[in-house]
Amino acid sequence: MPIRDLALLVWNNLKRARGRLIMTALGVAIGTAAVVVLVSLGTGLRRQAEASLMSGAGMTQLRVNAPTNFLTDLNDPSMPRGRDRDTPNWATIDDRVLAQFRALEGVVSVQPVETLMAQTKVEYAKLVGHPSIWGIDPQALQSWDLAPESGTLDLRRGQAVIGAKVAESFRDKDAMVNRARGSALSALESVPDLQGATLRLRLTRFTQDGTAIEKTLRVEIVGVLRPSGWRYDHAMYIPMRDAI
Repeated sequence: MPIRDLALLVWNNLKRARGRLIMTALGVAIGTAAVVVLVSLGTGLRRQAEASLMSGAGMTQLRVNAPTNFLTDLNDPSMPRGRDRDTPNWATIDDRVLAQFRALEGVVSVQPVETLMAQTKVEYAKLVGHPSIWGIDPQALQSWDLAPESGTLDLRRGQAVIGAKVAESFRDKDAMVNRARGSALSALESVPDLQGATLRLRLTRFTQDGTAIEKTLRVEIVGVLRPSGWRYDHAMYIPMRDAI
């Protein structure tokens, strides 16, 4: 068959099957687009889930605590509970151990934290709160990817940075007294602005013989952190030297 006749036959067949051809082409295009969309959606959801999981400090930070004498053996108050009596010494976390932590593969930053082992009460005017008190090095907050909502993170002696929820935890002193008498404790009508305020930090610590040792410090709030959704929101951060 001549090429001309063959081409004419093909053209006539295509004309007769025009609708079928168009539908087939549309089906292929739609099917291909659907596969591309589903693959892209699955990849995007997976990356979003991974980012959400890894954004939490609980997945990226490890806290190592040294043994303390806070819990003691009733038969021997000088020995922490659970200690193996054949073990000569507890391991201590010092500069040498911190250097070993920093040398581990995958470790980005190692920051020492001194938690005050005492009863703490923070007073501002007629308000009182009970945040956790952490002694840190000034660069620790930046290494934890925390940012200030107001003020600065540059800590000096006699200064403090507070978490986003600390101000919300303050209550009126009179309300605290009424609560002790059985009344309900209600939240404040307005959250105090503690940026730049000077707070009184009252510490009470008990010795082994039950003697109470009290100390009052004044700290200036130089920064308030943005909400992080974790324990950082409910803590007050002071310089390591002040905590020690």
